[in-house]
Amino acid sequence: YKEFNPTCKRVRRGDLLFFGESAKKITHVAVAVDDTRMLEAGGGDSTTSDREAAARRNAMVRLRPINYRSDITGIITVGF
Repeated sequence: YKEFNPTCKRVRRGDLLFFGESAKKITHVAVAVDDTRMLEAGGGDSTTSDREAAARRNAMVRLRPINYRSDITGIITVGF
């Protein structure tokens, strides 16, 4: 990767977005589609291992605004 951005001030397409209590306790990861939206998977847990389990839990991949979550802890710029 090109850069780790702990201040979370700039987001670019392809950046990896990390969410959680701190940079040492990450609970969620998403990919930036652009500077305002992210592609993420949600609704499952550590036991969701196949499509049927995901359907039972209503887990899905979705497009959301990055600011939908307030617990962003860092960004890794992969550089496209």
